[in-house]
Amino acid sequence: MLRPIMMALGLLLAVLESSWSNPTLSDRIEDMETLLASGNYMRVLEVGKTRIDKARNSENLQETIDLLIAMGMASQALGAFPDAEHHLQEARSLTARTATLQDDIHAALAWGDYLLASNQVDESVQVLQAGISLARKERPSPWLAALLNNLGNGLLVQRSWALAEQSFQDALQLARQNGDDILEGKILINRVHGAIKQRDKVKASQRLDEALQKVPNQTATHSQAYALISLGKLAADTAQQKIRHHPPMSLVAFDLFQKAAKVARDLKDWKTLSYALGYQGKLYEQERRWADADLLTREAIFHAKSTGSPEILYLWEWQRGRLAKEQGQFLEAQTWYRQAVKTLSLVRLDFHLGLRDGQDAFRELIGPVYYQLTDLLLRQSAQESDPKRQETLLLEARNTIESLKTAELQNLFQDGCVAAAQEKKTTLEQIQQQTVIYYPIPLPDRLEILLTLPTGMKQIVVPVSSAALEEEVHEFRSQLEEMDGTEYLPHAQTLYRWLVAPVYESLEKAGIETIVVVPDGALRTIPLAALHDGQHFLAEKFAVAVTPSMFLTAPRPLDRNRISMLINALSKGGEGFSELPNVLKEVDQVSTIFPGRSLVDEAFTVQEAVGAIRADPYSIVHIASHGQFDHNPEKTFILAYNDKITLNRLQEMIGHKAFRNQPVELLTLSACQTAVGDDRAALGLAGIAIKAGARSALASLWLVDDSATAKLVTGFYRNIGTGHQSKAMALRKIQMQMIHDSATEHPGLWAAFILIGNWL
Repeated sequence: MLRPIMMALGLLLAVLESSWSNPTLSDRIEDMETLLASGNYMRVLEVGKTRIDKARNSENLQETIDLLIAMGMASQALGAFPDAEHHLQEARSLTARTATLQDDIHAALAWGDYLLASNQVDESVQVLQAGISLARKERPSPWLAALLNNLGNGLLVQRSWALAEQSFQDALQLARQNGDDILEGKILINRVHGAIKQRDKVKASQRLDEALQKVPNQTATHSQAYALISLGKLAADTAQQKIRHHPPMSLVAFDLFQKAAKVARDLKDWKTLSYALGYQGKLYEQERRWADADLLTREAIFHAKSTGSPEILYLWEWQRGRLAKEQGQFLEAQTWYRQAVKTLSLVRLDFHLGLRDGQDAFRELIGPVYYQLTDLLLRQSAQESDPKRQETLLLEARNTIESLKTAELQNLFQDGCVAAAQEKKTTLEQIQQQTVIYYPIPLPDRLEILLTLPTGMKQIVVPVSSAALEEEVHEFRSQLEEMDGTEYLPHAQTLYRWLVAPVYESLEKAGIETIVVVPDGALRTIPLAALHDGQHFLAEKFAVAVTPSMFLTAPRPLDRNRISMLINALSKGGEGFSELPNVLKEVDQVSTIFPGRSLVDEAFTVQEAVGAIRADPYSIVHIASHGQFDHNPEKTFILAYNDKITLNRLQEMIGHKAFRNQPVELLTLSACQTAVGDDRAALGLAGIAIKAGARSALASLWLVDDSATAKLVTGFYRNIGTGHQSKAMALRKIQMQMIHDSATEHPGLWAAFILIGNWL
């Protein structure tokens, strides 16, 4: 069973956790409450399993509901979210039969917290608000304070600061009236976190002082130990931000961690002790007291291992790697970093679960582990004289970033689609002689470019920081979207000097025709085809394709003798979107190129589209409609006539053919766009083919004039159908035509569309 990453990531569980310092449950499961409060989640499941069948058989609905909720909470805390969802959904279904207000409120509290922990924030807020409305009907309600606290957490993620603050204030007042010290402490901690999220240093310091008056004086329990650690973490973060405080926040943090360690030892709570010791070690690390930091970190590792807690263990293995690196022990540092990455592989499937601070925290929280190891490997490779040893190091460096990208895609889509794709993976080294894999790795002090040429791998170091690169990329993207003037050109040329010029000689010497880019970070948001050397665009020299990962693309030529197309198109406006008059022209032109079927306007319903593709094995699915790829997959959609097609529905449409003998070869998304300048949204766009089960996709990074879009996609299809050139070359050919047409020469019109996945 996978462990909950929520507790590992800076103790976000304690900072933004549900307020399960619940009022006393009925006597029949009072010991379950005690087990939950003590963090003995495995025992909760054991006890629940022994009682649940008896409760069901005796039709004791209330006891069954209470047991299911307790088991759902325990499963959630252990990272077993499918089990948690199953238990809690069953509990919710039973509340309809008991028809008691208390059961409805209890189930709403548990379900709302589950939704929040699984990043279904909007749904969570709705459920919690409904639960609060019910709880206000019950006077007094034992659940109202907990519901309000959880709602405050959800509103924080939504950045609804004022509403979150009001919710916390109401919860705090009720907790104090009820004498619930544990819940009061958690609310106080949540308010500190809210002030930090708003970057209000003064308010954060004031609220931290308020929490410090309460939490350390609570009764020594498992919950108090976690509250102390959470508060210590906030104090340590405050110290790093150099907020003035007396006594210094670093000393306050150390004192809190020590108190937490004492409570944990007294309770023989070794997992909590691992946290307390590890964070003490981190404070010593920040003060460069290497010996003290190492001693505490070793003990923290011991307790994390003894309790079988990989979600904690990776933190301290990573910490030992940093300690070794700072002391110049680079080989030992590599060993510990490798071990941390290996440990992360045990828990990363659940990184999207429990990140109550929003999904954007994913890369920020775990990315440094991978990048710091990669940095060490690349530095060693650059100094290596043995070519074989150098290539081994380069492969390991690239594969380390690949592991991060795979985990990030899993985190983004929140299902096993990436893992399923990897089972069918084909290494991109097995490619055509005239194709290169271009793998940029932005690091804090430099850009590393790994080229996989037909003759082997090559390492190129460019002295530009990741911050400078990101800033230039954002400026370039912004100017491209204007689709007017030449303000984009200086940025296009600067990026060309950084990204292409250092490798151009190698590409030319190898006779390269196609560049397959595996972009990272901000580079996902721009088309490299639009970079400019002062005379020509990159698209005029090479075909360019994109893949989100080395191992998630299986290159295979399109069978042009069996091409059939399903066209789905919506020209009418709706849901706040304008009409797309040129879509009908696009449909008329495209439908003459390949045989197939067209679903236009009223005919383009979700049900018709699903039925059509299930009835026939279309090799190309073309969707011409408004759509948005947001950094939150829950807000990603394509507009059909009667509804929005979400990512899950898109997968339902074409994913059932995924990785079979006749998968959808190409998914074209015309008139869709990614969130402006958002690299996570662009990652979602790049991963859409994987999610949907298509071998490749053609999609736009920003919204393009629909007449230019019609010209590009029609020309692209014609080029595919009139020869044996690859899809990448077919795209380049129409881009060249548009570059030399004064009406469409601006790269904002022809470069927005990128080919993702299988480029052959």
